[in-house]
Amino acid sequence: LASTNPSGGMFANSAGDLNLSGNVFVYDDFEDGTVDTDPSGWTVTEGLNYNANISTTQSNSGTNSVKFTDTDADLGAMIEQTFTGQTYLAFEYWIYTTSSDEFQAIVGPENPAHNAMIDFYNGDIYYHDGGFNIFLSYSYDTWYKVMLVLDCVSDTYDIYVNDNLEVSDVAFNEVADTISRVDLHTTTSAEASEAYIDDVKVYTFNTPGTYTSSTTTTTGYVTSITPTWTADTNSQTMTISVSRDDGTTWIAVNHGNEYSFIGGEARGKSIKYKVDMSTTDIVFSPVLNSITLNYKYCKVTTTLTGESAGDGFGHSVHGAGDFNSDTFDDVIIGAPYHGTGGAVYIFNGSDAMASSISAANADYVNYSLDPDSLFGWSVCKAGDLDDDGVNDVIIGAPEFQAGSNVDAGKVWVMCIIIIPEFTLGLIAIFIPFGMSVIVIRRKKKLGGKKHANTG
Repeated sequence: LASTNPSGGMFANSAGDLNLSGNVFVYDDFEDGTVDTDPSGWTVTEGLNYNANISTTQSNSGTNSVKFTDTDADLGAMIEQTFTGQTYLAFEYWIYTTSSDEFQAIVGPENPAHNAMIDFYNGDIYYHDGGFNIFLSYSYDTWYKVMLVLDCVSDTYDIYVNDNLEVSDVAFNEVADTISRVDLHTTTSAEASEAYIDDVKVYTFNTPGTYTSSTTTTTGYVTSITPTWTADTNSQTMTISVSRDDGTTWIAVNHGNEYSFIGGEARGKSIKYKVDMSTTDIVFSPVLNSITLNYKYCKVTTTLTGESAGDGFGHSVHGAGDFNSDTFDDVIIGAPYHGTGGAVYIFNGSDAMASSISAANADYVNYSLDPDSLFGWSVCKAGDLDDDGVNDVIIGAPEFQAGSNVDAGKVWVMCIIIIPEFTLGLIAIFIPFGMSVIVIRRKKKLGGKKHANTG
């Protein structure tokens, strides 16, 4: 998946997972910081015995984090960022503590007011809604991901720890129309505090977003596509569409289902996909982990053309099966306007067919002598009707005249009999019930085209 697509409101993270871009107000993994200096972009409060500096001692991702040390009983170290006020907001950070001393994260409109507070202290995690409430225990020397989802309309927030919802609809400590500040700090009660903070993020998700892949050129005309993907929609909306004409026409598809293009749809020799996502949750985006498109295509390697102008060659076409038992399927083609009554041609399949073959050079041919019968108007493989191991053919002549019955029509069931190579002409033997048996001999030893007249 592509690494960036900012114009479409989508991006792929470092794992290659595609999701909606966020309106990110704060994001810092501290990798650009210099060890033993203040984290850039933050307002830092520190003193002789309380500090917040870049460190490589612990890190959730990459190599850097912010290390908080505090041996002052009266003052605490703090990092703070402000941003444009938001009504809805997600605030997440990773925390690692080494002792029982207290560490707090605060979200609010301005200092010292706060809407929400999370407090790590002495093995327990607290939230603050006017009073401190324990909701979860924690272990020292372990990284924890904390996320607060805040709503200034309902004046409540939800608390997630390690992506698990632990408490929902916690009342704000103080009501505010917007949130514009986050800070992380040790407290005045700390006497030998040491903690680490990493991967701080304040954001909301955009909705909707669209990602369009690059184009893959195919060898032939694409006839069907079967998409498969792995994804987590997070109860949000995700649609996958495919195109075979370089994005002019899009078809929505379903996971694991083959989509076969029909004749009226735009055709093309390319393939690409499009991902549309939307979310009604400021925290959760649909996530596309991977996608695979298996496709079938038709490669035009041989062109067959009629014998003469006006023949209507190709009016009817059908797979004929393997007439000559060479393991390659053959094809039967009708030309109902050829000559006086029409014609039918059979071409043997091969792995070395010429790029262009005239009907005059067909492997087998049958001309009709019934005037204006439109012999070859329709053709179809009939299977092996006479149980001789060779497929037979049904041919329609809809304007065949039967006596005084004009345009009565006739259907020929032709049992093809391939006889050994010797110099005899082709013969047609008539048997009851209107079935004609066409005894067809291959042309190659006769030095020219051979045919049977059907009358």
